[in-house]
Amino acid sequence: MLALPAAGRDPFAAPQAVCRQPAASLANWRLLGIIGRDNDYVGWLRSTEGETLRVAHGRPLPFAEWQLEELAPFRLTLRAPAGCLPPFATLQIKGKYDEDRDSAAVAAERRRAGTG
Repeated sequence: MLALPAAGRDPFAAPQAVCRQPAASLANWRLLGIIGRDNDYVGWLRSTEGETLRVAHGRPLPFAEWQLEELAPFRLTLRAPAGCLPPFATLQIKGKYDEDRDSAAVAAERRRAGTG
C-alpha cells in the first residue's frame, strides 16, 4: 500500500468557526460622545453619511454580528464574531484636530470613488 500525505483537516481538532463578513464596516462610524458613570454608560455614534445611533449595553446594534464588549469613558469596544480577525474594534472620541483630518480623508476617498 502506498502512503500518501494526509490532506484536509485534522479529525481530532476542534472545528474552526467560520467567519462571516460583519454586516457593516465600522470604518464609516465615529464615536461622538459617552455619558454615564461606573458601568452604566450610553454612547453616540455617527456615520459619514450623518446617521446617528445611540449605543448602550442591552440595546441592539446595527452591526448585526458585532457584540458590545466595553463602553467606557472616551472608548467603545466591539467584539467580532467568533473566528473573525481582528477580534475587536475600538472607537475613541476624537478632538477637533482629528475631526479636520478625518474630514479631509473622507473627502479624498469620495473623490477617488467619484462620489464627491
